[in-house]
Amino acid sequence: MKLSALLIVELLVLLNLNGMTREENNPPSYSDPAPVFTFGLFADAQYCNCEAAGTRYYKSSLVKLQEAFDRFKKDSVKFIINLGDLIEKDFVSYKAPLDIISSGKIKVFHCTGNHDYSVEPEMKKRIPLRENHGKGYYSFVHDRYRFIILNGNEISTYSSNNRQIIAKAGRILSEMKVR
Repeated sequence: MKLSALLIVELLVLLNLNGMTREENNPPSYSDPAPVFTFGLFADAQYCNCEAAGTRYYKSSLVKLQEAFDRFKKDSVKFIINLGDLIEKDFVSYKAPLDIISSGKIKVFHCTGNHDYSVEPEMKKRIPLRENHGKGYYSFVHDRYRFIILNGNEISTYSSNNRQIIAKAGRILSEMKVR
C-alpha cells in the first residue's frame, strides 16, 4: 500500500490536474531551478511504548519522527503527508507522535495504515487520523494540484467492527486465494 500511495502522490505532483501552468507561456519543466512547491512524506513510524522486537525499536521512532519534522521545517515544506502506520499498537500510542506532529506547526494529511487499526475494538471509530475525514479517503488542493488520499484499509478484516465489512473482506480474501 505504501508504494502505491507514494506512486500516486508522485504522479499527482507531476500532473497538473487542472490543466494550468505557473505561467501560460512558461510551463514548469524538470530543468527549472526551483520547484513549484515542496512537501514532506513519511511512513511507518510505528511508535509504541514497548520493548524492541528483533530489529524494530518502537520507542526510537519518536526521535526519528522529530528528526523528519526538523528537516521538513528546514526545507520549508508547504505540507506533509503521513503514508500510514503512525503507531504499532494501542490507542494510547497516538499521543506521543501526534504531539510531535502538532508541535511542528506544518499541516499534515494522514493516510491510515494497517497498524493504525491495531487498537482496542471500541476505539477503531476514534482513530485520530480519520476524525476529520470520516472513512479515511479525501482530496485536497495545493497550488492548483489535487492530491487524493486513499484508504486501502476500508474493507479489511481489521479496520472495522462491522460484521458486514469483515464478511465482505473475508469473501474477497477467499476469492483471491482461489485464483
